[in-house]
Amino acid sequence: MKGVIVSLDALVAALVLITMISLSSFYLGQVDASERSSTLLKETAMDTLTSLEKSGKLEQSVQNSDPGRLREYVNRLPNSLCLDLSVYNSTDLSNPEFSVLREDCTKNFSSSSTINRGFAVRSGSSALLYVARLTAWYRVAE
Repeated sequence: MKGVIVSLDALVAALVLITMISLSSFYLGQVDASERSSTLLKETAMDTLTSLEKSGKLEQSVQNSDPGRLREYVNRLPNSLCLDLSVYNSTDLSNPEFSVLREDCTKNFSSSSTINRGFAVRSGSSALLYVARLTAWYRVAE
């Protein structure tokens, strides 16, 4: 009798597990692909800016007034991704210090993600504040 009870218990547990998996896959299938794409694009843009700041490339580019290292970094990202990176002095957010647009990318997107990130640049014993604005979109086949 004990064996029958244990077998029934295992059968009920297996049915509950299968039901949970089926319901989960049903609801996950309801998420629109464009929503997943938008979230992935935003995360990629945030990761890119974080990486540029933590590696010191943003600070070095501002100190040297040379966006060359940023351009190299942007051009090494996956081909399906287009980026427009602008760096602004925090006191003038309408005129960028410099901008970097990925090679072979045009601003012909239907949806994009824009991320702003503040960072400090050492200048002697003080620090100047800057804002990096990154707009990311997926390359559109022409």
